[in-house]
Amino acid sequence: MNNPRVAYNIFHCNLAFSSIEEEAHINVIEKCYWPLLKLAKKYPIAIEVTAYTLERIFDLDSEWVETFAQLIKSGDCELVGSGDTQIIGPLAPERINYWNQKLGIECYQKLLNVTPKVAYINEQSVSSSLLDTYIDAGYEAVFIEWDNLYSHNADWSKTLFNAPQCLLAASGRSIKVLWNWSVGFQKLQRLCHGQLHIDSYLQFIQNAIANGLSAVPVYGNDAEVFDYRPGRFKEESLVASGEWDTLENAFEKVTQFAKWQLPSEVALSHNTNQTLSAFNAMLPVAVKKQQKYNLTRWCLSGRNDLLLNTLCFSMYKQLKDNNADKQEWQSLCRLWASDYRTHLTEKKYNKIEKLLCDFHQQLITDEKCSPKFGPSSENLPYIDQHHHDVIVNYGGITLVINIKRGGAIKSLSFNGQPAIIGTIEHGDLDHIALAADFYSNHFVAELITERRRITDLNKANVTYHLLNDELIVQCTVPIGEDVLIKSYRLNSCGQLFCGFKFNNHVRPLGSIRLGYLTLLNHCESVHYACHNGNSVLEPFELEQPLHQGQAVSALISSLGCLGATEGEFHFGNEKQRIKISWDPGKCAAIPMIQRQVYQEEQLNRMWFSLVELDETLKENGILPNFEFCVEQIC
Repeated sequence: MNNPRVAYNIFHCNLAFSSIEEEAHINVIEKCYWPLLKLAKKYPIAIEVTAYTLERIFDLDSEWVETFAQLIKSGDCELVGSGDTQIIGPLAPERINYWNQKLGIECYQKLLNVTPKVAYINEQSVSSSLLDTYIDAGYEAVFIEWDNLYSHNADWSKTLFNAPQCLLAASGRSIKVLWNWSVGFQKLQRLCHGQLHIDSYLQFIQNAIANGLSAVPVYGNDAEVFDYRPGRFKEESLVASGEWDTLENAFEKVTQFAKWQLPSEVALSHNTNQTLSAFNAMLPVAVKKQQKYNLTRWCLSGRNDLLLNTLCFSMYKQLKDNNADKQEWQSLCRLWASDYRTHLTEKKYNKIEKLLCDFHQQLITDEKCSPKFGPSSENLPYIDQHHHDVIVNYGGITLVINIKRGGAIKSLSFNGQPAIIGTIEHGDLDHIALAADFYSNHFVAELITERRRITDLNKANVTYHLLNDELIVQCTVPIGEDVLIKSYRLNSCGQLFCGFKFNNHVRPLGSIRLGYLTLLNHCESVHYACHNGNSVLEPFELEQPLHQGQAVSALISSLGCLGATEGEFHFGNEKQRIKISWDPGKCAAIPMIQRQVYQEEQLNRMWFSLVELDETLKENGILPNFEFCVEQIC
């Protein structure tokens, strides 16, 4: 390639930042956004901004928007697209992602008279099907972090980082990718914060160039961290004087090695005939930076993420069913913003707290209005009991539960086939790492402040009911000092509904995982499939070990999760597969997957999480009741 070496940047501007109060916005504009435009008079600067942020700046300081528009027109600045709101795409359904891009582009055209060619994917959280959303929105290139994609693609050469590439979308189409570089932008932040010397920073850049880097992504992160601190962490470094001056000096030094260009110019000047397949069973969804920064922070932690996401899905269903107008879609997009999650301030949370409480009361009211089971039935022909096992045969389903262990599933089979789901008992596997009981459909809570694990693996009080065409098995199980009602509903269509009803709906500090489904058969690979921000079902074959529920540290309880934005998850092996479905508008539980292989033995299972621990988790969130359906895929 004969292209001269180039450098580029994208500054992410977001006034909806979870930890920044509205009254601080004018200060952020003055300290962070005006210096960006000043910098653009010397170096090409790309600015990514949501429609919300652009509108907010226009209301507070319209001169900034006018100046930005002039700099775009003169070729000194480039607008990089984001959307109406900063939404985590793999956690939102297709129509939300569609409207988020549509509304964002309309705002850019209205206030800046420009349609961006390059998009910065929100929080760098992306799946193969989400790429299709950006292609459909008209983008020519996307800005995505290199580090995590490379770490999960063993067949990739490091040389792919040297210049823009093309990524394969779920539809089979492709889109050009400009690489973001987490280690690179963190180095620049450390330099500006006084934690790194300029000589060390420049040596770092030179080393990368010496290894063949021809398109240098110098920066691709927040603008609000220079001469300002968003206030997310108590450990945030103090503002060093003149951080924008330090950054400008670094940009000047970079000109010794590379020519500054706008991202769209970099994308246009680098062509490739190769299309990379970036997403796989080990990495169905990519997120930026280190492992502690994963998808669960926007769906299972924060102040009340689970209930907030449940509310969003409930409203989404209503809008879809009622031909909603543009304003209604925009309101929902803004409620789905990532900034109502993570480090949300108390003042911001208070604005939506009543909405959440009212919604939870409505969920409880709706459940009270559902048909009652009626009195228990005795001597039903579908039920037999052998020691601690209850055997249920109904609707082509054979379900065996262990009442000594909270009604955990001992085996589950469909239409006379071998059981696909059940319990692997202690001693069934020889390897010491697997010398335990691995149940199915149980409940586990790990409470960090109490240093305590609570399960429902206790003796259950079981009752049986017939209601219309359904056979219901209800288990009342003690969990700690409380009670959990676990139910199984089997219908004549071959569907098994597994329900968890809480007596105490207050979310604890820790993790809550339930509905484990453990595969009983040895298999060369585990098949799973779900939707991650689009209507396209993404299938994967998992051969290597993966444990999404593994703790990153004592303060981060999991490695990641799946989006499953249509409330559907397929799971199984080459012989049998099941479909697990649920209504995220009643409980937006999140699936996780685990595969462990030790020599000839293995453990394969999935489960749902309602809470995960990280630094954003606050007390007193709400736990909705949860029910999911299991059925055979023929």
